[in-house]
Amino acid sequence: MAPLINKNKKWQLPFKRWHFLVLACTVAAFQVLILSRWHVNEDEDADLGQKPSAAFCARLPPVICAHGGDTSTGLPPNTAAALQQAIAIGSGCVEIDVARTSDNVLVVLHPRDLKFLMGEAWHPGLQVRDLSWQDISKLAWAMPQDKRRAAGAGESDDYPVLTAKEAVQMTSPFVDVILDAKTSGSNPTDEQEMADAIVRLVYSSRCSNCLVWAKSDKVVNLIKDLSPAQRAGYVLMNNSEAAISHGIHLPLRGVQVLPAFDKLSCEN
Repeated sequence: MAPLINKNKKWQLPFKRWHFLVLACTVAAFQVLILSRWHVNEDEDADLGQKPSAAFCARLPPVICAHGGDTSTGLPPNTAAALQQAIAIGSGCVEIDVARTSDNVLVVLHPRDLKFLMGEAWHPGLQVRDLSWQDISKLAWAMPQDKRRAAGAGESDDYPVLTAKEAVQMTSPFVDVILDAKTSGSNPTDEQEMADAIVRLVYSSRCSNCLVWAKSDKVVNLIKDLSPAQRAGYVLMNNSEAAISHGIHLPLRGVQVLPAFDKLSCEN
């Protein structure tokens, strides 16, 4: 009599081998995928630190933007006269420096210009946010006589500090506008309040051609959280200790524009 054959046992071993083979292939494929992605990230990080190629630079022409308006004839920066002159000479874009007063008014003023505007009343460390709009509104640029003549200004012409809304309304119907948000890291709420104020400014002035950037990545991220459709960019800084301490040196992905700190650029 022929011995009985256990058919279930006959097929059990090949099934285990097949199951093990599939599992091994799955693990191997997963490892290859992870390692290849790791190498891609390494390559991306390396590319971010490389000088852009001529082919890359030829994709789109650079945007020429009048920083603070046209100051080539001696007009003070960020003033109505300088902004209007930039439009008159055919600039396609103006960049204005936006700071916030202690009573939450956005003004067109670079903090470093306080020294020139305030004279003896200025002291080191003074920021725009330390002053009220009433204080700022009393400040005005007085031009030296030689620059006054070169600019064709009258003897009594002085240039007051503008609010950001005045500057946007004056320029946005004619040219693109870049708002450079100026904040101070010493105030923990400054970045959030600046982001809120910028979003309100763009909305109230209906500035669809406004782009916002800042040296503070946090301000840009907060603005994008509040208004995802807002065009925004990060400022590429040099690797100073201050920049590194704020994480500004880290690679950034997905930005819409990346202006470079002036000392990182060259004539070419």
